[in-house]
Amino acid sequence: MEKLGYKPDFIYLDSTSFHLHGDKYNEEPVRVSITGKTEANKKEPVKMVQGYSRAAHTELPQVMMQMIVENQAGISLFMKPQNGNINDSDGFAKSLNEVESLLKSLKNGVKSPYLVCDAALYTAENLKDIYVTRENRIKFITRAPSKIKEVEGKIKQANAEGFEPIREQYSGRMYDFSYADVPQKFW
Repeated sequence: MEKLGYKPDFIYLDSTSFHLHGDKYNEEPVRVSITGKTEANKKEPVKMVQGYSRAAHTELPQVMMQMIVENQAGISLFMKPQNGNINDSDGFAKSLNEVESLLKSLKNGVKSPYLVCDAALYTAENLKDIYVTRENRIKFITRAPSKIKEVEGKIKQANAEGFEPIREQYSGRMYDFSYADVPQKFW
């Protein structure tokens, strides 16, 4: 990134699925030639199996791919194939070591880029890992799922108190908030 002159302020983590059509893929889980590294740095095949499908094809085998891109040119910084039946929360948890290494390598002077991710990142286990157990805390921006009781309470509180203007055509309310012993700003 330095050679290109990019100093990203944000990196985006998300995953997608690829599914296959055809009878031979429907018999038993297929091991594909894509490999990912395990905790012990051993390569292991990624399993193409049935799982939740965003394309509504739960009957088809699939493989998942996680990707991180930076915010200035959309350059891919990280890709990780994963088994087809892994959910995003578990998949993101398994990638946090790589995310931390990537963030260290992208530091802009003192400032480290923010990790932007969907609500799948927002679990008690992931937040503790991001904030409590790591030497370098990962700064993140995500949506807190309203199914979490504490989040639902803050949403009700904000609705009752009303929103404040943030800038033209935008309003909201900010709170200091803690979930899973991780202090946060809640908008």
